[in-house]
Amino acid sequence: MQKKSTVLLTVITTMTLLVVTLQSTFAYFAATVSTTGTAASTISTANVASATMALGDAITGSGVNPGWKGLKTLTLTGSGGGTSIKTRLTLTPSVANFGSHIKYSVYKVATADITTKAVTCTASKPTTAVSGSSIQYTDAMTCDTSKAGEAVKTGTFSGTTPVTVDITVTNSTKDTYYVLVEYVNDSTASQNGEMGKSFSVTLSYSPLAS
Repeated sequence: MQKKSTVLLTVITTMTLLVVTLQSTFAYFAATVSTTGTAASTISTANVASATMALGDAITGSGVNPGWKGLKTLTLTGSGGGTSIKTRLTLTPSVANFGSHIKYSVYKVATADITTKAVTCTASKPTTAVSGSSIQYTDAMTCDTSKAGEAVKTGTFSGTTPVTVDITVTNSTKDTYYVLVEYVNDSTASQNGEMGKSFSVTLSYSPLAS
């Protein structure tokens, strides 16, 4: 009888150890998922600026002489959101018959300062002078650009090649641009071939890709 009891006790002990081993194995497949911080994220779209360029009326001239100047005043106003935009002012000439005699200059002044920094021109002042056996016809009108500071861009037109001025606009932009076009009086050149001909400069304003 003593011998049988010993065998039974051994079997029970072995089964108990087996159960414990299986429970430990299952525990390795458990996982914990948790989060920290704010559960929601908010994404807002950009609020971009808008630009308005007031080009005003066209400038015309008839029978002008070398030395004549045309002044165009443009007003640029930004509005809308806080994201700036890029824009472009384009001057497109048609001066094929005038060589290098048509000059341009572009000035920028804060609109709030135009009373003290504006570009101003006198009225046309046609004049004549005798040189040997010929009479020279010129225009003595002048333009004062000293208060406007340095030009944003200046140069001489060539044929129909456009000239561009890139402008970044914000919602607080309030600027005035002066475009000065001059029929240069070149005393060292013969301008007889330019008599009776015409030139033009077309202004346009457009958005520009970043």
